[in-house]
Amino acid sequence: MIYPAALTGHLDPVLSRGLWLVKWLLAVPHLVLLTVLVGGMSTWAYPWRGDGGWDNSANTDGSSLLGVLVVVAGVILLITGRYQRPLFNSIMGVNRWVYRVITYTALMRDEYPPFRLDQGPTEPIPDPNEATQG
Repeated sequence: MIYPAALTGHLDPVLSRGLWLVKWLLAVPHLVLLTVLVGGMSTWAYPWRGDGGWDNSANTDGSSLLGVLVVVAGVILLITGRYQRPLFNSIMGVNRWVYRVITYTALMRDEYPPFRLDQGPTEPIPDPNEATQG
């Protein structure tokens, strides 16, 4: 059986693709913070190998704030059978932030992503009057 689906959205007619280098430079603070939250810092903190050489590969031990939150949520879910709302909100906030930065650095949006964790089950809708006020 085939289930029909519809995808709707707003497509910006003109994006400033000529400013790609500027956009990437503006995204560096986001990328550094998200590296700490999502990617972990073990490769930067301990880049040497056990035999005295340096290992410049991108291997990490898998520890990151997001990874720890997911493991904690999984253990609590296994024990209690319930997904804790604060953990869900934190994990969703980090994921939303990651996807906002990805769409900005992939030149799919011109709006600079905010430095915030939008916690909760849904993305907050921006107030149009907020942008026009001071």
